[in-house]
Amino acid sequence: MNKQDIEFGGGGMLEKNDLEKWLHQQLDEILNEPSINDGVPKLESLVKHPKLISLGELIEEIQQWDSETGIPKRISSQICAIFETQLIRMLENISHYRKYLECWLPKFEAFNERIGPDQDTPLHYAVKQHNREFIDWLLNHDSIDPNIRNVQSKTPLFLLCEDFRAGIDVRDCILLVLDKGANFNIYSGCPSLAFEFLMDDQSEENLKFLEECTRRHPYGAIAIGKTNEELKKRCVGFYREQHVKVNVTVELLEVFLGFKEHDRFIKELALLKVNEGNVRNLIKVLLHTAVELGLEECVRKIVQIGKAQIFQFNNDSMVYRFELKGLLKKACIRGNANILKLLLDNIRDSSLVNEDPLLVDTLSKAQGDKRDSMLICAEILIKSGKVSYTLKDSLGNTALHMAAKYGFKEIAVRLLQLKNNFLGVRNRDNLTPLDYAGCEFWKYCFDMCMRRVQFASNPNDDEIWFNYNCFVPHDFADSFASTCCSLSKCWPLFQEASVSNVIGTPKQSIMTEVDPLKVISKSKQLQSLLLHPFIQTFIQIKWKGMNKWCYLNLMVTLLTFCSYSWYSWNACNVSHSLLIPTSLTLVGISYMIIRELLQIDILRFKYITSLENWLDILTIIGTFLSLAKGCNPILSSLIVIAFVRQLTILIGSLPFKIATYMHMFNTITYNFLLSFLLFIPWLSAFTYCFYLSHSVRSKNITSPTEANNDSFNTFGTFTDAALKTLVMTTGEFDASNLDLNDGKMILLVLFIFFVPFVFLNLINGLAVSDITEIRKEAELIGIRKKVMILYRNGRGCRNAFSFVKLFSPGSFLSKHHCEIKVKPKEIRKIMVLPKNQTKTTKNQQYGSIPSNWEVLPIFPKCCRSQKAVSNGIFLNCRIKIPLYYTLDKHLLDEVLKIVDLGNADS
Repeated sequence: MNKQDIEFGGGGMLEKNDLEKWLHQQLDEILNEPSINDGVPKLESLVKHPKLISLGELIEEIQQWDSETGIPKRISSQICAIFETQLIRMLENISHYRKYLECWLPKFEAFNERIGPDQDTPLHYAVKQHNREFIDWLLNHDSIDPNIRNVQSKTPLFLLCEDFRAGIDVRDCILLVLDKGANFNIYSGCPSLAFEFLMDDQSEENLKFLEECTRRHPYGAIAIGKTNEELKKRCVGFYREQHVKVNVTVELLEVFLGFKEHDRFIKELALLKVNEGNVRNLIKVLLHTAVELGLEECVRKIVQIGKAQIFQFNNDSMVYRFELKGLLKKACIRGNANILKLLLDNIRDSSLVNEDPLLVDTLSKAQGDKRDSMLICAEILIKSGKVSYTLKDSLGNTALHMAAKYGFKEIAVRLLQLKNNFLGVRNRDNLTPLDYAGCEFWKYCFDMCMRRVQFASNPNDDEIWFNYNCFVPHDFADSFASTCCSLSKCWPLFQEASVSNVIGTPKQSIMTEVDPLKVISKSKQLQSLLLHPFIQTFIQIKWKGMNKWCYLNLMVTLLTFCSYSWYSWNACNVSHSLLIPTSLTLVGISYMIIRELLQIDILRFKYITSLENWLDILTIIGTFLSLAKGCNPILSSLIVIAFVRQLTILIGSLPFKIATYMHMFNTITYNFLLSFLLFIPWLSAFTYCFYLSHSVRSKNITSPTEANNDSFNTFGTFTDAALKTLVMTTGEFDASNLDLNDGKMILLVLFIFFVPFVFLNLINGLAVSDITEIRKEAELIGIRKKVMILYRNGRGCRNAFSFVKLFSPGSFLSKHHCEIKVKPKEIRKIMVLPKNQTKTTKNQQYGSIPSNWEVLPIFPKCCRSQKAVSNGIFLNCRIKIPLYYTLDKHLLDEVLKIVDLGNADS
């Protein structure tokens, strides 16, 4: 089983669901057994069954993928959660199902598992039912915690004290749990402490019972609440305070916090000796409570006295990671920056820091009065460098989603300049961070991703740095993995109509560095960002790998067209040789076949959805038929037209202004066809009318030739009538040859009004409107064309065969570091750093600054020396012609304006 099987609900997840269903059925049958004695052997057999063992192994394997950055849960806890319904049924009737429980609980060490809506443990259930024998059986196990709390923070002893007047058996249970280490001095969130319930009865018999409780209480003085007459509030006192010695324990200190006696807490805390026996409770009871209440001074004192034990580190993880779990989240939600910084400085376990999406939660709550404090917390999290930016909340949002959604520009800028903040990642609503903010927001962010570097030693030798961390997918190794052959991802034709299947969560299995560009190009609101120099520079660098293939495709198709035209001319002139044109045509067709096969490998299912691809296939088939049959003027003419169509498309895909005209051609053609569909009924009606009224032949026709010539002009056949009507649509009426007698003039007048006047003018008006609109977006059209070509290539090559990837330009950012630089004084030279180079110089904002930069040579074989690779070479003619890629001058001018304006503002 792999990660993809888990994410897409296949393989292991299906097996896990089947095992759960079978085990649920078996356990329900055992619980429904009339005789408990008959069910016990079956339950003993079930808890040892291989299927239950397999379920545990599957849970463990799934957990390894699901908690890569977090703390895994105990397998036994997860199994108990799966069978929670059956466990509740047994625990609510302990006297009946006791033998079952004595079989189940030891098997899974479930004595301290919190079960049900109140999160009660088995001991809580037992004391509620006053089942002394089962309480005694539970307490005889060393792993049980007699002071464990439920969701209401109530211990088993507290529940017994609340129910004190129920009978003598309650008193026996109280003494029993006291003998096993139960503590009266535990704050349960109620106005009264546990011992105060016992003090309500002042009878002599009860006073003796209180004395017995005091004697058996292993923690010294018993805390009670009393009223401070001076302060007019409740405070902590002790039962028979003058005759007892107060032992400062973690639980007693919690009582001080519960009664809001913070000064007394700090005073008594100094007397506490932290050791291995109480450090877990110190974290769970005191540290968590103080952080949750936002008591900064109390937190500092707790950390001060127990720092060495609390944050003990061993074998790449913290010893008390389970106890510290959730502590950072409480500090973030509270918005206390000082507490958060104190904890982050001491917690070095990355899995503990990233147990929750801290940055996402903090930004989502940065609203209203808490906005400033929450943003300070977010800054602390980012500066710490410990949080993972790939973590998502329950809705699939990353920190970048939240920063864009709520308009936190400075936070967004910081994130974009750091790793693992990919702009193309999608949440459960299938939205990227780009979808949550407007053009101005992202324009500001992209402006801040460019900076000017000037050197004190040589002020004229300045550089422009671009940081493209935001275009790097989270995990290149994972996102480049081939998933096309995974059986778990096969599209199921028939599915169960469940909520999970009908309202499916989008799975982003493949991410490429061009995904953000595609989102921008498809959004009407964000399209203008394609003109931003930060984006255009990246597109220009990416396009260098595609350039040569576009020109090669155009040249080979042009040569194939010429060779086939040569062949078709010679084929119909027997005196000419066919060997050379036939050979050249076969070579060109072979290239076209290979090209189409590569497209099939890259595009897969999307290949057959394109009409252009079907026309290319028909062109190849037609060419082979033509080569086999020889001279066939009609077939050869159609093939020549098909080749011209291909050439037009290839020329239109080049990144020049001509792409705008190609877009005009496609748009006008599409709109004309749509409009023509509306007028087909009119043309059909006029065709029928003309045929009906003009089809009577003249009796003076004497020869077949005259009859054929006259048939077209007089709508002699229905085919001629249809063709003549279509020709008349263009304005060629040839009215002198038409018979206009007997009311036929009315038909012609109606035709002229509706078709040439209305229909043609409408088509012309739409064409003019389209051309005007396209000219306004002329520059955008060319860039969008580039983006879509890059996107299809980048996404398709992920699942392509290995030999296909060798010929593909591939991903730029998978081979180079995300920072690039341009040298304006050196013919706008673009410099990059391959991933095999090292980084040396440190920079606080951008991380390590790389050394050994290289140019991007146009002809790589011309740059064999290290000096040529590092500095580049140019042809020294009347003008300097660089043999490496440079940034366009107009782009550099825009970049310089932006960075200079940014420096002035800062």
